[in-house]
Amino acid sequence: MATHDYRTISKLDCPHLNELNPAQHSDKTACETCGETRNLRLCMTCGHVGCCESLGAHDTEHHRATTHPFIRPHRCDYEWLWCYDCGAFLA
Repeated sequence: MATHDYRTISKLDCPHLNELNPAQHSDKTACETCGETRNLRLCMTCGHVGCCESLGAHDTEHHRATTHPFIRPHRCDYEWLWCYDCGAFLA
């Protein structure tokens, strides 16, 4: 089983912060690519909903296609913000 060493940086240290749309939301309840309903991620630039790395990784596929840098959990009880370009969670 692979382990990941994720890092966290301050939002102030992220040079992509001007691309963040904190008001972004979506009413979608499934991944737009495969229909998965678990572990969804919301693109904070355009509102695209994709499944996470442990499933189909359609969140990362969307990032590679668009270069939109930020995702957060969608329809979950927990909250975090990830910047693909920094490769880090933002605090």
